[in-house]
Amino acid sequence: MKRLRSMMWVSAVAFANITYADDGDKLLIVPCTGCHSPVATLPPVFGRPAAELQATMQAMKSGAQPSTLMMRLLRGYTDEDITRLARILASMPGAAQ
Repeated sequence: MKRLRSMMWVSAVAFANITYADDGDKLLIVPCTGCHSPVATLPPVFGRPAAELQATMQAMKSGAQPSTLMMRLLRGYTDEDITRLARILASMPGAAQ
């Protein structure tokens, strides 16, 4: 739990200076930062191509791509939310190497 709190704090600091189009963008991105931050061990999502992110999230949401937590999280997102989220994530610093 201590490591999770540390990762969330680092994520908050790392993304504090990013300009978002609106507060709705911030609300969409916050759940991602805990597990997919620059210091996390999960696959990077920030800066990846929007089409790739969107396809992956849709596949996880539908169950076509196995996932543990993501399928449950993505059920709360509409297709429009996923498209918007993919666009936001793709525009953020931290492009995949």
